[in-house]
Amino acid sequence: MIYNTGPAAMVLMIGIFDASSGARMGTSTTSRIDAGGQAAVRVSAMEAAARIKPPSGSYHYTLKVENTFTGVPQHFVNNLQASVITDMTTACALGN
Repeated sequence: MIYNTGPAAMVLMIGIFDASSGARMGTSTTSRIDAGGQAAVRVSAMEAAARIKPPSGSYHYTLKVENTFTGVPQHFVNNLQASVITDMTTACALGN
């Protein structure tokens, strides 16, 4: 979830990196987020936008905000098996 706390609409550019090697895999750009608005961005949408596939045996990426951003990116994990959504924002800070 991305919250735009700024006074103007914005687009967020997110760099996607292999968590194991640190290698840059691509960039995903959100749609326009209005001032005071929010957007839910799924990993599958970021992968599709960046035209990447997760490497075999890889379970997560490192993400970095790559443009000027006034707002709050949050990291939620949806555990379908346990039917639980966990806010991992404080444990997995996004680079800014």
